[in-house]
Amino acid sequence: GEGARVLYEFIWNELCDWYIELAKPRLYGKHGEDSRYVAQYVLWYVLKGALELLHPYMPFITEEIWQNLPHEGDTIMLAPWPHPSGLTSPTAEKTMSTVMALITEIRTMRSEKQVPPGRKITAICQASQEVQEILAESAQDIMNLAGLEKLSLEDVGQNPTKALSSVVEGISIFLPLADLVDLDEELKRIKKDLEGTQRELQRAEDKLKNEGFITKAPPHVIEKEKEKLESYRSTMEQLQALLQEMQR
Repeated sequence: GEGARVLYEFIWNELCDWYIELAKPRLYGKHGEDSRYVAQYVLWYVLKGALELLHPYMPFITEEIWQNLPHEGDTIMLAPWPHPSGLTSPTAEKTMSTVMALITEIRTMRSEKQVPPGRKITAICQASQEVQEILAESAQDIMNLAGLEKLSLEDVGQNPTKALSSVVEGISIFLPLADLVDLDEELKRIKKDLEGTQRELQRAEDKLKNEGFITKAPPHVIEKEKEKLESYRSTMEQLQALLQEMQR
């Protein structure tokens, strides 16, 4: 139950999603043979230990994979049970947590604007000097996994204009809209959406002002119309704010 869940989350969400992706340039030899060897050793060590921990839950497939890795002994069933190595680093964990949060947020921002995965964009990050140093050490990894052409690290100051913005882990992120969308087409789309939402808002307001509707309609229908009205108002505010942001 719980043990299998923890192993699944570690293997899928940390080892596969993050370490393997981060290690690919090293595995391809882009940072030299020594770096490639270290990455290979870490992957072997972690995969071997993960298989030994998974073996009670998945005996056959773990045996098959284990047999194809460098190992000692005849079978995974007789392999020593993995024990904590004691190799921990709170500093490295904090650094990686910050880097992962930044990459995840930039990916989310890209997704919201439907930016193709292959398009390289620019990211401007404003943060304290301490955080800038953390990001600078992992700048290439951030650029690789977030799909960036350029990563600019700056002190906290005036917000860039015409940029999509977000905040994570004390880092203010700005993605220039010119990299994400065709500004002229996006302005046309927003104005068109504003006009359509304004019409629906007016229709809902008129309906709720109609005495005949209020006196004859069931309460749940009236309540649903009120919810629509609030939704249109919220959408109007969001579109107007976005329009102002793009016209700055």
